Amino acid sequence: MDEKRWIDLRSDTVTVPSREMLLTVLEAQLGDDGRRITPETGGDGTVNELEALAARITGKEAAILFPSGTMANTAALLTWAKAGDTVLVDRLMHLYLREKTGFVPALGGLLPVFYDLAANGSPDMESVKNALTAASVRLACIETTHNFSGGSCQPPDELAQFKELCGRAGIPVHMDGARLFNAVCSLEVEAEEICRYADSVMFCLSKGLGAPVGSLLCGSRDFCRRAREMRKALGGAMRKAGVIAAPGIYALKHNVPGLKEDNEKARYVAERLRKLEKAFPIRGSVPSNILILETAGEETCRALMEALKVRGILCNKVPGHGLRFVWHNGVNWEDTRLAAELIVQAAGRIKACGGGEANGI
Repeated sequence: MDEKRWIDLRSDTVTVPSREMLLTVLEAQLGDDGRRITPETGGDGTVNELEALAARITGKEAAILFPSGTMANTAALLTWAKAGDTVLVDRLMHLYLREKTGFVPALGGLLPVFYDLAANGSPDMESVKNALTAASVRLACIETTHNFSGGSCQPPDELAQFKELCGRAGIPVHMDGARLFNAVCSLEVEAEEICRYADSVMFCLSKGLGAPVGSLLCGSRDFCRRAREMRKALGGAMRKAGVIAAPGIYALKHNVPGLKEDNEKARYVAERLRKLEKAFPIRGSVPSNILILETAGEETCRALMEALKVRGILCNKVPGHGLRFVWHNGVNWEDTRLAAELIVQAAGRIKACGGGEANGI
């Protein structure tokens, strides 16, 4: 019996490395990355190469390879701030809402203060100004693309405004750029143009870029020296990490242009779903590879998710009773067109049945 074939739109973390990417591991120069040769270089030559490439692309002085984006964000938070310090975030920010570590009293002990998001998913600057005035903030955070607002991308002028407000208050900015290169492709700018408005930046290799493992944290030499110590404290120092770094180098050199197509596929489906607008509005304008359908509540959300699963489409629930669909290199145009048809079909049945599909779905 043939295994069921899924159109997997749960996340771009489900990408798998290509054969060409995996072959780079066989020729990678390996060593102990945790054993420093100089303050800027470790014992693994391939990791050194990746970190230098990441720093150059983002326009920063240095970079550090981490096993995950969560650990990289946590290290950044705990490098800039200490337990009891106040950190400016928005309520839907992934590093606050889902990663949590920095804000858990028994762990990072950081205290959140919130700013609002505007309708386009960018920070509401008046809200940012008020929050900075009302609280003694140590660090400000921004996310691009912004996951739970529907993949919104802040244009450089808005990033500059956010950085200026924080600069006036004398506080640094950390950017969670997990999907930084989807924003690069959407805004049609270089990564450096986005990253110049943050003092530290994290981006992931294992999402749309398709590498098996890893994230980079980029910033000044001094920041990265301190963050490297924090990585060790968090258990993130790695030995022969060139096996991770080599696919990451390949991803940055070859896989960025493909993210433009992922963005286009999400927008294509968004246009096909406009007919559902009254019952299932789309969150945001879908500028990147994330599409979120709003539902009327928990019951409808679960019913639609199950109806789609029956039809072979996997998606994910997100805060606010939304269903998230994320495009990546494992979903081709044929699957994308089929997904659009099946989502319309399933949503139509859910609407007709008042929140649950007939015959138990």
